Amino acid sequence: MSRDTNQQSPDACSSNEATCMNGACIRKTQICDGNADCNDGSDESSCSMYQRCEPNDFKCRNSKCVFKTWLCDGENDCGDGSDEENCATLPDSPCRYDEFQCRSGQCIPKAFQCDTHPDCPDKSDEIGCSPPSVIEPPPPSLTIPAGGILNITCRAAGVPVPLIAWRLNLGHVPLKCESHNDHGIGRLTCENMQPIDSGAYMCEIINTMGTHFVSPDTIVTVTGNGTMCQQDTFNNKTRFPADCIHCFCFGVSTICGRANLYTHVLKPSYWPDAIVGTVGPWSGHDRLMVVDLGFYMLRRVDDDMELILPNRHVNSLSPRHVSYCSYLKKYMGNQLNSYGGSIRYEVQYKGIDETVHAPDVIIKGNGKVLVHWYKGTILTDVINHISVSLLPNKWQHMDDTQATREDIMMVLSNIELFLIRMQYADKHPSAIKLMNVMMDSAAHDDRGLGSALLVEECSCPPGYRGLSCESCEQGYVRQISEPWLGRCVLPDVKAA
Repeated sequence: MSRDTNQQSPDACSSNEATCMNGACIRKTQICDGNADCNDGSDESSCSMYQRCEPNDFKCRNSKCVFKTWLCDGENDCGDGSDEENCATLPDSPCRYDEFQCRSGQCIPKAFQCDTHPDCPDKSDEIGCSPPSVIEPPPPSLTIPAGGILNITCRAAGVPVPLIAWRLNLGHVPLKCESHNDHGIGRLTCENMQPIDSGAYMCEIINTMGTHFVSPDTIVTVTGNGTMCQQDTFNNKTRFPADCIHCFCFGVSTICGRANLYTHVLKPSYWPDAIVGTVGPWSGHDRLMVVDLGFYMLRRVDDDMELILPNRHVNSLSPRHVSYCSYLKKYMGNQLNSYGGSIRYEVQYKGIDETVHAPDVIIKGNGKVLVHWYKGTILTDVINHISVSLLPNKWQHMDDTQATREDIMMVLSNIELFLIRMQYADKHPSAIKLMNVMMDSAAHDDRGLGSALLVEECSCPPGYRGLSCESCEQGYVRQISEPWLGRCVLPDVKAA
């Protein structure tokens, strides 16, 4: 780790300015003033008016936000008592944890100190009261190698003794960070720093007399990530820049890294939600249409499902319709953790050789339809093992143009249709078995299947949440716009 305490980064905001999430600079006096001075609204997004706890707030067990200065003051500010739990009285102290000791030795409620009303007989509870001021700010800049530890300290004075809170680009510091307060000294420790954790770290000092944003911010730069990839790309295992994956983040951030997740498998029941018929460009129709199948028979064979299809003239559907199994109930909704994984299944059918021309897998989400065409031949009377990677080179649009990473991310963010082909013979009755349908996903627990290397974790601006910033935070609403999911805005912004 190298430390430069003599000069700020040339890209940093000045000492009396704060850094917005998008990198812009505003005056520190404009933070939480009720006006969105940052273009991205980040100077107001953490303020309590929308019930999102600020970094200088304590989150009660009932999700209410209260000032950290109200902790252990003897008053039930949360309403559920959680702000008065785990409060320790100092050894040999004549007063309880929630009391202030007057110079005369009398104990009064801690909340009475510096409330402008003398409560001690000697009025010592109102002596020396002062808003917080900085004694030793954190360094203006730090450069840390990827995987290193960030340690910064901020020292303050004031009466009552100030608490120290920390912000990153006006928002919250990463969840992996730990902060400690000890008699006006605040320490922030963040392990395993990554490029996604770079930015302007701000020390905020608070007591009941006021709040002060310390200047300058600490501009933290995390260098190197053990790969050939630039900051707006990731792929920890590649040795070639061409294999780096661009951060998608639904267009709201360019800072991302590999999510610390492990591969696991989503396996549905053997029984599908429905058997449907489809038409599309492959059958002479200009768009995808899905209808109920007119006649079929399903039966259970051991732990597998067998579908019996009649002759086309018996079926009430048009000869252009192709039969599919729908597995929407298992895979519907947000499946972004599946990116880079695969869909796998086994199929066996009895009948004449394959004559039906149709995609093998169809997925739809957010108005986009993607199809996969199996490149091999589905053979009769044998078990065919099919594996489809959720990567751009395996999927096409219905007009046969290649899907992009962005297309797949859009579909996976809200799957609305999940179909696997169940018809291969065209003119004669056929029996089809579909077995072991499963799709990869990713989770925090290691199930021995390896890391999910291609799932991104983005540094989201205020108002957004999710590994890819795909959702809006509480208090924000979705404003639909191109090109992706739109923007997350405060309600009054949408109304305007």
